[in-house]
Formats: sequence, structure tokens, C-alpha cells
Amino acid sequence: MVKERIEALRESMKSEHLLACIVTNGTAHDKVSGGEYRNTLGWLAGHDVAADALVVSHDKELLVAGTRLDVQMIADWLGEQLEANEWKGSTEVGVDGMCVSVSDVEALTTELRKRGGMTLRTNFDPFDRIWKDWKKLMMEPRKIDMRFASPELIRGRMEKVRRILRQRYHADGMLMTRMEDIAWVLGLDDERNCFTKLPVSYLLIAHDKSTLFVYATGLSADALSCLLEAGISVDEYDRVGKGLQDYFEYNILVDPDQMPFGLMKYIKRIVVRGTVDL
Repeated sequence: MVKERIEALRESMKSEHLLACIVTNGTAHDKVSGGEYRNTLGWLAGHDVAADALVVSHDKELLVAGTRLDVQMIADWLGEQLEANEWKGSTEVGVDGMCVSVSDVEALTTELRKRGGMTLRTNFDPFDRIWKDWKKLMMEPRKIDMRFASPELIRGRMEKVRRILRQRYHADGMLMTRMEDIAWVLGLDDERNCFTKLPVSYLLIAHDKSTLFVYATGLSADALSCLLEAGISVDEYDRVGKGLQDYFEYNILVDPDQMPFGLMKYIKRIVVRGTVDL
């Protein structure tokens, strides 16, 4: 089964004229948490793997372990693959920009260019074709238990985030991408409630309003009511790009180590780089 999946990936690579493909678990939105999120790397390998990336060329694979994407190792290995092909054919490497951070894309782009002029293509996502039912995993009902949250608690935590944005970065808003940060804002960090699994989501914060982008099946009526009373509107997960396009503030804070590169194209405002420590 694993062999067939990798061969299907290679067929997609060939049809797109790619030298190689990098499959990552590079963001929270492409990692397993209690079996809830798409785990492309685990699916491709046939099991959950303790690794950060799998690099696939036309006849070899490299499994990259570590807490962060090892850009140097990947670039060196791909340089060897390019030489083995006697510099013929494509020098383009594919990756899904929604599953790799801004920082990693910038580093990969620089390092690949140094090794034979390879280029990085960030819109390669063949898994809609070769893994037909992955989205069902993200849309399965996973009700948020908000028994220990309240509109008052959420409003207080939102004000803390906005105060950090103003005082530390002079930023008008941010896109929150880390699940643990969003869970904290929503009041899901109480030790009595640690079993709660937050559906994969984004939280877009402006100076006077916020929107949670999440598949609606993940919200109970009580959770939705609590969020709305706290001033957080709710929209579909897939509409986060539209939310960024419509973001009306002067600037927006982006954490380059956490922000999926694929979302950057939607931002029309001035980008401020930084990390909010909660």
C-alpha cells in the first residue's frame, strides 16, 4: 500500500515535470492530533512517523526527522539527486505552501538556488487526487466542550492579545495559527478540560472584531453562542484566505515560523513579523 501511494505521488510529480517533492508535517494544520487533522506524511508512510518531512525524487526517498524542517539536509540531498540525473530534466521541487511555514520556504528557496539553481514551487498539492477522502477527517463532528469557558473570559484574553499587539509590535491585528494559542483564547486550557480536542481552525484578530475559521461541524450550539457573545464571529475553515483579503486594518502581525506560506498571497496590508507569547 505504501509503495502504491508513493508511486502515485511520483506519477503526479512526473505530470508536473518536478525533480522532487517535499511532503511535510510543517504546520499544525497538517499534523495529527488525536487523529483529527490531515496527516499527509503519516498516510504516505502507512503509519504515524516521528519525522518532519519526506522528500521524494523519481527513484529515492529521504525521511527527515527533527522538531524543525532540516533545510540544509534537504537541500544537500536534492543537490545530489540533481547531479545523479546529470543536470538533465527539471530543476523544480514541489511543496504544498499550506503545509510549510514562511520561514522554511524562504530558507529552502535560498539553499536550493545555491545547489544547481533549483527552484521551489509552492502550489503543489497532489493529495486531493491520490488521497480521495482526506477532507472527511477534518469535517468529522468534534464538538468543542466550553463548559469552563465564558464570554467574559474570552473577551479578557482577547484584550490581552490586542494589548500585546499594540504595545510590542504596533500591530492592528494578527492571524493566529497555532492550535494551543487558539485554545487558550477560547478558554479551553483549563486542566479539567484538557481532553478537549479543538477542531483545526484559524483565528483572525482585528482591533475590534475577530473571526474563527473552522468547519461548522466542529461547533455545538452552546459553543457557537458563547463565541458570538464574546464578539467572535465564525466562518468556514476554507474561507480564511477570503478573510485575509477582506482584513481592513492598516497592518497585520505574522509569525513567519508558524504562518503557512500559502496564505501570504491573500494579505493586502503591511506585514509585521513577530511572535505573540501568551
